[in-house]
Amino acid sequence: MSGPSIGLILLLSAASQYAAKGFVTRKVLITGYAALALCNLLLIANVFASSAAVFLLCVLSAALGHGLCNLGGISVVNRVARADNRAGLLATYLVIGYVGTILPILGIGWLSDQVGLSRALLVFCAVFALLATALALATWRTPVPVPAAKH
Repeated sequence: MSGPSIGLILLLSAASQYAAKGFVTRKVLITGYAALALCNLLLIANVFASSAAVFLLCVLSAALGHGLCNLGGISVVNRVARADNRAGLLATYLVIGYVGTILPILGIGWLSDQVGLSRALLVFCAVFALLATALALATWRTPVPVPAAKH
């Protein structure tokens, strides 16, 4: 199920980015973080429920969260970067995003070797639900960035 799930997540992520392209960046980010928190909470529930319907909700909320956070993050980088450093900042943002995707996967693999897959998944999801919630709150409290001066 992992291949089709990832494919569906990426497809729906792209669709959510397209659908939300005209929305306010702050709302896009907060909604994206909330969707990621929900996804992780649903995945925790599904460890116990083993439900295809709950898993589908996990996939849908992961897709929405991924798409909106990606769109929001790139929007913030474009808003705060000057023309002379925009490409470098965007490349740095994407590299950090890719590394930030890989490291937790490696971490859950290591943790599952130590405590078992179910426990590792519970820890992973709880940590990321808290992180997504904290990021949503931080985004809500952060002032809107002022666009960089045009040169």
